[in-house]
Amino acid sequence: MLSLAKRLSQTDFATRFPHLFLVFREAESGITPFSFHTEVASPSSPPPSLRGSLRVKPLVKSSGNPYAERVSIGRARNCDIILRDSSVSKLHAQVRQGEDGTFQLIDLGSQNGTSINAVKAKPNEPVPLNADDLITVGTVGVRVLNAKVVHTILSKM
Repeated sequence: MLSLAKRLSQTDFATRFPHLFLVFREAESGITPFSFHTEVASPSSPPPSLRGSLRVKPLVKSSGNPYAERVSIGRARNCDIILRDSSVSKLHAQVRQGEDGTFQLIDLGSQNGTSINAVKAKPNEPVPLNADDLITVGTVGVRVLNAKVVHTILSKM
């Protein structure tokens, strides 16, 4: 994706990728896909670190996963968006896109919860999701961005 951002104009990049992206930093924490225990995050836990590798993930289904109408987010290897952090449940949340093109985020009763713009989502209740929202999945901060902003970020790398 980095090479495409450098080759394509912002408009062409946005045309090619009309969906939203999730952008976050992934620490080199040693969490493996085989870690089964979800750690409970303390309310007094320090804020997520801004260190680690920048990850840009398209908010789309990965090939071969079931449930075409939703994008799964979690720690398990079979999730569409994998967040390798012990505060993230194996199947933490999902995103659905409505026929009108709007997105909704649904916490799936996760151990440490999900927040959008610092408002905690109630389990199994859809919450509108928009570009520039900040999602906290467990203790992992994830920014929702559109393709034009992602192009700007990637083209400067």
